[in-house]
Amino acid sequence: MPANLTCPTMKQTWPLFLAVVALFFIEICAELTTTGMFLDGLVYANLAANMAQGIGSFWQPCINPSYEPLFVGHPPLSFGLLALCYKAFGTHLWVTKAYSLGMILLTGLLLVRLWTRVGFRRQTAWLPLLLWVLVPLVSQFACDNMLEGPMGLFVLAAVLCMTHTPASWLRQAGWHLLAGVFLFLAFLTKGFTGLYPLCLPLIIWLADLLFAPQPQRRTLPQALGLTFVTLASTLLCLLLVGLLQPAAVDYLKAYLPLQIVGGIQEHTVGSRWFIVGKFFMAVAIVLGLTLLALLVAAVRGRRSGQRLVAKDRWRTSFIYLLLTLSGVLPMMISTKQSNFYILTVFPFFAVAMGALTSDPVEQWLSRRRRPFRTVSTIVALLLTIGAVTLNVANWGKPGRDVDLQHDVALICAQLQQGERIAITQPLQGEWGLFNYAYRAKQIEMHATNFADPADPRPQHLLANANDPLPDTLYHPIELPTKQLRLFER
Repeated sequence: MPANLTCPTMKQTWPLFLAVVALFFIEICAELTTTGMFLDGLVYANLAANMAQGIGSFWQPCINPSYEPLFVGHPPLSFGLLALCYKAFGTHLWVTKAYSLGMILLTGLLLVRLWTRVGFRRQTAWLPLLLWVLVPLVSQFACDNMLEGPMGLFVLAAVLCMTHTPASWLRQAGWHLLAGVFLFLAFLTKGFTGLYPLCLPLIIWLADLLFAPQPQRRTLPQALGLTFVTLASTLLCLLLVGLLQPAAVDYLKAYLPLQIVGGIQEHTVGSRWFIVGKFFMAVAIVLGLTLLALLVAAVRGRRSGQRLVAKDRWRTSFIYLLLTLSGVLPMMISTKQSNFYILTVFPFFAVAMGALTSDPVEQWLSRRRRPFRTVSTIVALLLTIGAVTLNVANWGKPGRDVDLQHDVALICAQLQQGERIAITQPLQGEWGLFNYAYRAKQIEMHATNFADPADPRPQHLLANANDPLPDTLYHPIELPTKQLRLFER
């Protein structure tokens, strides 16, 4: 930043922080105070609710006691944390939403800390926060109880530890030991996808090789040593848990083959490049704004002779861009992919792009301090009013799965808590229906073979509205449903 320009203070930039937070709450207004939830998060919430009520346990999570007694799709840490919240505050939808939102807000706080750790002033931390919340996927899944929420928090905490560089190599090793603990927690949240920061010491070594003067460079043996320390710490935590909790060994024996073999063999997308395409679609807005800011700065810099981006800024951007890609590209090993798998990389991408645009943005703000402060304060207050209004207006609305939630509410009002009911064959695989009904009253649904007289006939039967009645023993219950019909024996 030129010497003749003074840096904005926190008192001058607080409206920018408020505007970013308000913008984020506007983005999530269709999710935060509505009752709908993405299917995966709904399943995880039911797992945690069962765990809180003593149905299953931490190492034996249970989604449906009589149909699927053991869930081994993911490690159980996030379910356990949410179960603790349920025990403390009750098994309510709003506890689930608050848990999800809390993970995102804590991630934002750690992002601010990382921004200052890599050499930027706290007053400018609104910039990476803005670039982060401008990624549509962040707000899309912020309140849906996704495993990427707590996993991203642990991943970011690990990176914070690994970027702490005291003069003593032993102290650095100590911080990397702690980073290994956080990576172990990330693994316990969603498996191997949380371990990509292990390559950070090598990325920093490569960045030093390209951008840092000789005396300040980290050597390759040092980078390899720190990587080994972090990995050893993660493995040691895993070993200790296995020794102290035998049930953990049984769980991981069931989980690992499913995750590794099943993950590689399962096909949910047609191309391994799917995840890369989704990444660039998600960051298109941020990339566009970054290029625009650099273009404007380049035009102004040509007139004044100023350097566009300082070398240390290029180094920071290089490090966190490579770290971002290290969390995306390994996903290509499998054709089991979804766009939300890469949610944890976006804070690092925000730092990478913020490092390139921080100086030009600060210069622009310094030249327009007084009028910009007035305008930004007004905009921030308007955004805050809009955020509060929209979230209050959406309180209790379904948000998503409108007809399904409507029908489930009517149907569950006719059923007893924990009742087991029959469903017709076409409803098999309707996981949203199963989990909304289980969330409402722990209703268990099972397909009945009506051609077999020996197959038990529960008191109630559920079918699609247009399905033929499979058994004359049942007669319909008249309800104003839209998609489903409830029958009574």
